[in-house]
Order: sequence, then C-alpha cells, then structure tokens
Amino acid sequence: MDKKMADLVLLAQQGEVNAFGELYSLFWQELYRFSYYCLSDRQDAEDAVQEAAVDAWSNIGSLKNPNCFKNWFFSILSAKCSKKIRHIMRRRQQLTFDELQNQADTLSPDRDIALSLEIYQHILKLKADDRMIVLLSVVQGYKSHEISSILGINANTVRSRLHRALQKLKNHISYD
Repeated sequence: MDKKMADLVLLAQQGEVNAFGELYSLFWQELYRFSYYCLSDRQDAEDAVQEAAVDAWSNIGSLKNPNCFKNWFFSILSAKCSKKIRHIMRRRQQLTFDELQNQADTLSPDRDIALSLEIYQHILKLKADDRMIVLLSVVQGYKSHEISSILGINANTVRSRLHRALQKLKNHISYD
C-alpha cells in the first residue's frame, strides 16, 4: 500500500486530480472520524475535512516525501480543527448528554466508531490540544513521534501530555 500511495502522490504532484481523489478515498473515513471527535459536530467535521483536502491539493507540490502524505494531511486537518475549536469555544456551550446521543445516533454503524458515548463525553472535557493527542494516539494509532510531527510539538511533550490526559480519563471513568 505504501508504494501505491507514494506513486499516487507523485501523480497528484504532477496535477493528476484523479490520483489525489484516490489518495483521499484511501483514508477519508479516518480523517472524518478524527475531525468529528475533535469538533463534536458533524457539519464542522465535514467542513474541516473538506478545507483540509482543498489545502492538501493546493499544496501537494510542497510535500517532499511522498511516504509522509497521510501524516502531512493529518497535520493540515489538525490545524483546521484547532482553528475551528477556537471559533466554536467562542460561540457554543458544552454539549448535553441528549445532544451527544442524538449526534451518535445520526452516524451509521459502519463508520467504525471507536469510542463509547461515555468515554467520548469525558474526552470532550479535555483541553483541545490534549484531546487531539488522545485521538491521534488512541483512535488513529499514531506513535508519539508521528503525533509530534503532525502537531509540531516535541515527542516527549506528546508522551507526557498523553499520559496525563489518559490518567484524567481513567480517574473520571472509574469514579463515575
């Protein structure tokens, strides 16, 4: 798959729209899931993914290593989500349980939702940056050095923040 992805990236860098579309189709669900868990709103998540895709297509020529395409795309999406989170925090209060349940019910079961509603509620209570680290690690399966490159922070910082965030989640879930 890595060879195929690298070949598609090279074609996309030459202006092949279909190659970029094929790349996008390989992991759009992961992008959406990450964005949805970060933003907790279907429309905001779709917007963030779409904006990230536009930016990725516009800047694909700047990608030096075709094998890093997925991480590069996630770093673009991460920046879009961070921007939206700052905007959302200004305009909206925390979601209630009923609203979360309604949103969870609107997702189809084949979306491979990795977190239960209870855990999801606690993740929403984390700081936005810690939430992204937890989601990239636990849901997406990225290693600390990969998260470091996606978010642009030190890998040791990623590990310590991940440890603290997971400890907070463990404490909340075990006492609720």
